[in-house]
Amino acid sequence: MLIRTLSRVEQAEIELEKREEYFRSVANSSVDAVVSVDQDDRVRFWSDGAEHVFNCPSSEALGMPISCFLQFAAEDRLLTLNQLAEADQPWSQRQTFAVPGQRKSGESFPTELSVSCGMVAGQPLYTLIVRDITERQQLENRIRRLASHDNLTQLPNRSLLLDRLQVAMPQTCRQGGQFALLFIDLDQFKPVNDDYGHDTGDQVLQQVAQRMLATVRASDTVARVGGDEFAVLLSNVEDEAAVSRACEHLLTALRRRFIVNGNQITISCSIGVALFNGQKQTASGLISRADSAMYAAKRAGKNRYTFAD
Repeated sequence: MLIRTLSRVEQAEIELEKREEYFRSVANSSVDAVVSVDQDDRVRFWSDGAEHVFNCPSSEALGMPISCFLQFAAEDRLLTLNQLAEADQPWSQRQTFAVPGQRKSGESFPTELSVSCGMVAGQPLYTLIVRDITERQQLENRIRRLASHDNLTQLPNRSLLLDRLQVAMPQTCRQGGQFALLFIDLDQFKPVNDDYGHDTGDQVLQQVAQRMLATVRASDTVARVGGDEFAVLLSNVEDEAAVSRACEHLLTALRRRFIVNGNQITISCSIGVALFNGQKQTASGLISRADSAMYAAKRAGKNRYTFAD
């Protein structure tokens, strides 16, 4: 009878070892980090993927607090693993969590985490699957940026300019003051493309963007809204005289000679100005006023600025 009981114990141990070996094999085949953590938040298993994701060998990670590698939070408050796994909490309904991770070097990186909890010898054991989502976030950020910025100059595009106008206009209505919208079209730019090629023309546009950024304040917005058309949102302007000074600075900056591929290129610009101080107007209407004033400046001889009526 004793021999038979021992045999059953031995068989159970063999089965347990097989299961553990199977778990290790599956866990180590994953490119994601697979980590087991005990009730004291100490690492008890550290997969090959975890070594790669956290750049930390298993020999160092085992026994360390999981907080050395991950910070758990939900709804803007720090949580323990036990809290994170509580079934009656709203965050437990999520399949994954966005959690900041930290590599052995101290470098922070974004992760996506899923957690499950099982009982071993009457004690909770948490299994964490951690995915490094750095590349995914970079791609998402790039896609968002492409949707709101001009690819050539890296300036905000027309869509982002419109968004900022739709924020600035009601804010001005509430708080008072005024801002100015400048529409800027480059003079004599078409011959640049015709005479020197589009690559040179693109480099001139990039230099134009840099000069405009250097001319206005950090709180202002410079956008590219078309081929050789730009816009500037001058925030919190005192009066027309202040706007006129800003326009003069832009005219002077863009009259300076551009040097591209050894070629000396001279252009100028025409500027249309629309002031907003809380009057009843849509963002599209304000853009139309500034655009019309810009064409008036062109008809008046170019290389100048004109205020909208």
